[in-house]
Amino acid sequence: MLNFLDQNSTMRINLTKFTIVFVIIISCATRESTRQIATPNVAIDQIESDTIRIVKTKTVTLEYDNYDNKKFGVEFFEGDLPIGQPSIALDDDFVYIVDAFHNNVKKFVISDESLSSSKALSENRIWLNDILEFNSQIVVTSELDSIYLFDKDLNLLSRKYLKKGRSSFVRKYDNDSLLLFFRDSKEYVTLNRSLQIINSREVDYAERGDEVFYKNKKIEDITDGVYRTQYGIFKMTLNPYFDNIDFNERILVSLAQDLSNVILSIHIME
Repeated sequence: MLNFLDQNSTMRINLTKFTIVFVIIISCATRESTRQIATPNVAIDQIESDTIRIVKTKTVTLEYDNYDNKKFGVEFFEGDLPIGQPSIALDDDFVYIVDAFHNNVKKFVISDESLSSSKALSENRIWLNDILEFNSQIVVTSELDSIYLFDKDLNLLSRKYLKKGRSSFVRKYDNDSLLLFFRDSKEYVTLNRSLQIINSREVDYAERGDEVFYKNKKIEDITDGVYRTQYGIFKMTLNPYFDNIDFNERILVSLAQDLSNVILSIHIME
């Protein structure tokens, strides 16, 4: 069973080596067939034969510029993770991207491929981490002790103190509360609309069961390389539990880094 909370994020750099097929199940009859094929030992070719629609992919390459914070920045280290773009969030036609090097957030518009940027949040490294749309706003965590709230035009609305550590967004509850998982302390933390902690508890990995949520997406391993979500069946070699992938019912976006560029892949339903 794959586990996004256990995965080594060093694999992010290798995402360009993978290809994605995104298929979605539509109509009641198709949902019924989904239940029938989602068995532990189902063959991958059977899943392929039961799929209805595939995607076409558009790739956008954006160059690094460490001296211009309106563009992407990166710093590589031998044998360690780069400081770059650790997480993305999809919201309709917009892709919000964390830029940990420049300490800001980028907004990419899929329709016209334009890129805009928030102001830098600090002159010092604050280790921006995960990102999510919540309550019609954009929330970004930091590995230090803060969580930042932006409007969708990337104006900073507020900063709240949280706790230190790497965290991942797990669930939204009707825009009233938000659940995060802190990877180092193995702790679930619930925030209210004001991003204040209202509950926290340590958890064993086994408690999560087979169906795991990430960025409010329900993801279930069916078999090797095949995942069922609330939007349908994904068959891919790329792991949907990683931070730099997000999707909805019609688009899947993934982000990769090489030595010169940020590569944003947009997989759109036909």
